[in-house]
Amino acid sequence: MKSKKIISMVLASGMLIGGIGFSPVKALAATGKNVQVTSVKTQKNLESQAYKLLMEVKTNPNGTNIKAARKALAGITDASYKSAYKYLLGLYTNKSVEKPAIDELILANAMNAKITRGETEVNFGMNLEGKNLSKEEQEQLAMLQLALNNMKVNTNVKYAGEGNTKAQVSGNVKVNAMGQEMKMNIWADVDATGSVPQIKYVVQIPEILKTADPTFANKDYFVFDFAEMLQNPAMQQAGPMPDMGKIMEAANKFGTKFSKSFDEFIKIADAKYDIVERKDVSKVDAAGTKGLVKAYSVTLTNDEVMNLIKDALKDKKMMALFKNYVDDITALDPNAQKLSNEEFYAGLTQASAMLDQISSMIKFNVNFDMGVNKEGYVSYQNGSIKVEVNAAKMVGMFTQAQPELKGQVTVSPDSTYILTINLDSNTTNINGDVKVEAMPKVTKENSLSFTDLMNAAPQPATIQ
Repeated sequence: MKSKKIISMVLASGMLIGGIGFSPVKALAATGKNVQVTSVKTQKNLESQAYKLLMEVKTNPNGTNIKAARKALAGITDASYKSAYKYLLGLYTNKSVEKPAIDELILANAMNAKITRGETEVNFGMNLEGKNLSKEEQEQLAMLQLALNNMKVNTNVKYAGEGNTKAQVSGNVKVNAMGQEMKMNIWADVDATGSVPQIKYVVQIPEILKTADPTFANKDYFVFDFAEMLQNPAMQQAGPMPDMGKIMEAANKFGTKFSKSFDEFIKIADAKYDIVERKDVSKVDAAGTKGLVKAYSVTLTNDEVMNLIKDALKDKKMMALFKNYVDDITALDPNAQKLSNEEFYAGLTQASAMLDQISSMIKFNVNFDMGVNKEGYVSYQNGSIKVEVNAAKMVGMFTQAQPELKGQVTVSPDSTYILTINLDSNTTNINGDVKVEAMPKVTKENSLSFTDLMNAAPQPATIQ
């Protein structure tokens, strides 16, 4: 039962999973300009509207007709006909010069998978508002707004890597909050080729933190060293670690299959929900300094987010792909227990049932502009994610699950909080001559490690 609840919560909280692809159908034979379906059963189940749309794509393959045919594909239930329809739709679409905007964006995202070096600047900010709050809630919100609504985060990072296993990173982070500016430099060195990954992060400790916390008073750097952490007695008591090299291998294998499936899934989803539209480049890069040649808007309302998740959960072949990946990872971890098919699919059923409840409490809206440069990479993103929370319903859900919390948290019956996360990201010098700054020399004297903090933390009492 615990396994069911865990997987339900993970999936229902917003894990968008791609659909599954269908192999080309062998029961098709082309004769001149006509396509004959040799299965009599498929002929009988042929949906006239879908067939008409498919023929529109064949004779006039443009973006509008392709999207209409894809939308019809989403409603087909007969497996044999669906496979044949999908094969022909892909065949006709590939002959089209004009394709839907989603197809172009997918190609650009595929190009991004080839990026191994680059320089990225990210600007991040938040805005928190409230509606229908009690006086006490308004006072509490005001304190949060003072910290969050004026906070600005800027990061500049340079990175150089090899495939998905090695990377070196250097950069800086600036945080402005409540009239104070905090600056820090960051470095990372990752090598995940072996059974034990070599992962090291170094963060320069800002002066304001040295003043505020005596733990950092005489230190210059904070260090997270994964290999060192594994030598910690507390970690060793937890049991042997899985082979990270094999985990990476399994993840890469799954990623390849998932990418193809997700591309097919999101094309159909776009036809149903109009997720991606082309946009005038001048409206995304008014100053013309980003080097963009194409631009797109990506929008998702709350209903569309929930429907996307439901569509994915209903895709049996896609879920089987995901289950196989979970099994592969679980088999590599000696501390993990494999989920049975019954537990896994029962968890999916619970996750789907939870979506309506989640949607009544939390609503999402996603709006992003994306720009593609002349080399074909998605190099620029600007937009926001808005999360609207019905506080009363959320408190009610938690108190129902944990009755002992009842009365400890009180909110107005119509209390609503709206958090908007704004993000702006621009990548340049893609696969160019990127100069990553060398990681500084850290010693016991000038640094504080994550392991030190673990050892210094109070340990739970042991009951004899």
